[in-house]
Amino acid sequence: MTQTQTTTDGADRQKVLIVDDDSYWAEALRQFFRDKYEVEVVNSAADALDKLRQEVPAVVIVDLVMPVIDGFGLMRRLSDGAGVPVPIILLTGWKTAEVEQCAASFGCAAVLGKTDDPVILEQVVASVVQHQPLTPVH
Repeated sequence: MTQTQTTTDGADRQKVLIVDDDSYWAEALRQFFRDKYEVEVVNSAADALDKLRQEVPAVVIVDLVMPVIDGFGLMRRLSDGAGVPVPIILLTGWKTAEVEQCAASFGCAAVLGKTDDPVILEQVVASVVQHQPLTPVH
């Protein structure tokens, strides 16, 4: 079940969970999405797993390279039943064909580079939240 928050005007806002050990990057993403979504930020995969046990967001945006448990480790734990299934968008500075293949093997909804246009990230998040099929971006 996806969590929503009702705003003061009565509209429901979908929840987005951002998982990134870079607090500056995570805060920039929170600021970018805060007008459209209820945004929660955690700085580790372990914190993300704890948060996901409490509530299920509409989508999780995950950094690949993090200490202790990386983005793939988080996706592996989630695919092994450590949490409720939730769409994941992998956001990485290491976007390669191998990364995309590995992410796809865990059922990742999309892989985007941190240097990609933020509008693309916004469109992908909106598509995932609305359960729309993703159109390949070239």
